[in-house]
Amino acid sequence: MQDVATPAQLAQAQLDAYNARDLSAFAACYSDDIAVYQYPDQLLYRGQAELLERYAKRFADPLLFAHLAHRSVMGEIVLDQEVVRLTLPEGAGVVHATAIYRMAEGKICEVRFIYGAKEVGGQLPPSSAAP
Repeated sequence: MQDVATPAQLAQAQLDAYNARDLSAFAACYSDDIAVYQYPDQLLYRGQAELLERYAKRFADPLLFAHLAHRSVMGEIVLDQEVVRLTLPEGAGVVHATAIYRMAEGKICEVRFIYGAKEVGGQLPPSSAAP
């Protein structure tokens, strides 16, 4: 990953890598000791090894695509509201989520996810750039 000047650019770099299913570029956006939580404080996993394992599986989903609905930046914190297309246990659909990224030393060091509605058969907004 090239040098990223701002937290917003870092958040965008990881989103672009996510949508390209580029595991190495995606992981390069995160610190070695990344901590990921379900909001507010349920630890989901910690560290690059777990991130790589989880996202290798996720990136195998041919439907996977995250549409950025809204982004807010407050210093080193970036809040992304997303609509994610994926294969759910019940079939194709979307999940609404908010990701709260905290940056330190040019990497994402913490993420807290707030999961919203899950829509089996749901679609991404027409404005998404999804393939």
